[in-house]
Amino acid sequence: MIDPGPPDGPPSAPTAAPLKRSPITRILFLVVAIGAAVVILPRIPRDRQIEFRVEDAPTVTAIDLTWSRDDGDGEPVQGGSWRFQPGQAPRSLTTSVHLPNGRYAVDVVVARTEGRDELHRVIELADSDHVTVPLR
Repeated sequence: MIDPGPPDGPPSAPTAAPLKRSPITRILFLVVAIGAAVVILPRIPRDRQIEFRVEDAPTVTAIDLTWSRDDGDGEPVQGGSWRFQPGQAPRSLTTSVHLPNGRYAVDVVVARTEGRDELHRVIELADSDHVTVPLR
């Protein structure tokens, strides 16, 4: 019989043996993954509901607010503005912010039928998805 020779096409690659990991390597990988999650997850922005409770709502004609990091830089990161006819402002105004965990300064200007109030609040956004802020 005649030997047909090598088969046509490229030679097949040798198969690698499955990689075996020791239990210590698995535990070390798990510890590193958990550590990375603890550091990274709080820095990821997420939606939070912020409820502003308005004092003497019938006199309110406008609310303007600015969110900034409470780290001394004071650079605004988010804001909002609402206008109302006299007597039409709600007692509670709920809005959504998309921010990571941390301390934030909220500067609020409440325009009223006679005058205006300027408020400064520092809020710690942590695990809560709903925060209530009184506007007095």
